[in-house]
Amino acid sequence: MTRDGRSAVKVERQGDQIKVTGRCDSLAREIEWYEEWNWRAEQRADSLACELIETKTELIEALEALATAQYEAECETRKPPGRLWALLSGYVAGLATGIFLTFLKTTNKRQKDV
Repeated sequence: MTRDGRSAVKVERQGDQIKVTGRCDSLAREIEWYEEWNWRAEQRADSLACELIETKTELIEALEALATAQYEAECETRKPPGRLWALLSGYVAGLATGIFLTFLKTTNKRQKDV
């Protein structure tokens, strides 16, 4: 066998058969280069697949956080009126009732006096 880009042929006799083996060093180097290139490509693909899974997980977490924030914001906008609003509306209702009753009382007195 020879090296350095040369080709070689090896012929052997095995019983009644003749075995011929050929080799070309430059072809062997190309095969080794492609095998190495393929191995690196597989490593990159595996790495990218892991990155993709991590990115999908982060996206799902971000979407869940967004949905939670939207739900909380929606709940805040639907809060019942505060105590001040209830006190103010009670005061106005009481004042209006007092005015109305005073008006009724004075009109009843006027009708009785007539």
